[in-house]
Amino acid sequence: KFRWDASAERLGLGTTSPSAALTVFDNTGSLSATPSDTSVFRRNDGTYNPRLEIQHSTEGTTLNHSYSSTATDLIFSIVDSEKMRISSTGIDVTEVVADGLTVEQNDGSTLLLKSTDTNLADNEVLGKVDFYGSDPSGEGAGVKARISATSVGGYGTASRLDFSTTDGASGFKSRMQIERNGDVSFYEDTGSTAKFFWDA
Repeated sequence: KFRWDASAERLGLGTTSPSAALTVFDNTGSLSATPSDTSVFRRNDGTYNPRLEIQHSTEGTTLNHSYSSTATDLIFSIVDSEKMRISSTGIDVTEVVADGLTVEQNDGSTLLLKSTDTNLADNEVLGKVDFYGSDPSGEGAGVKARISATSVGGYGTASRLDFSTTDGASGFKSRMQIERNGDVSFYEDTGSTAKFFWDA
């Protein structure tokens, strides 16, 4: 099916009733676990990457497919400034909004860091949040603080929260640990013995 509606300046592919400037319907069959392409955007010159741009006036949001001999990345940009990249190693968000990342939900916001390991070992990291500083002075840019959750005793139901900081030269040091039973330990620079211990 193909239709050009000259009066409304709308093009329909797979439909005779286009509802937007470009309307594409995939009528190839029923739903399947095997994915199929509805639309294909391809550049065959072998030099530049295909690009899809959504514009308001002269500036817009772009969706780029970045290709190299070793990996393919999907890049989301706003006015040619990269904001998010999806690669084989994960998702990198360059900048979300000026006020940071906001998660909204009617019955309480949730940010889930999920470990897919079904056979946890003792002290295995379940998830961590790193705080990165970009100032190149002093010890330079890098991760300055970390909150991590680890398993305890190799049991899936027991965990520990660890709060760590670094001086930028000697790696991370645990400053506070909250144990699975509520015990809290505080540590200083030297030694592995808690400077202060609160027994829950």
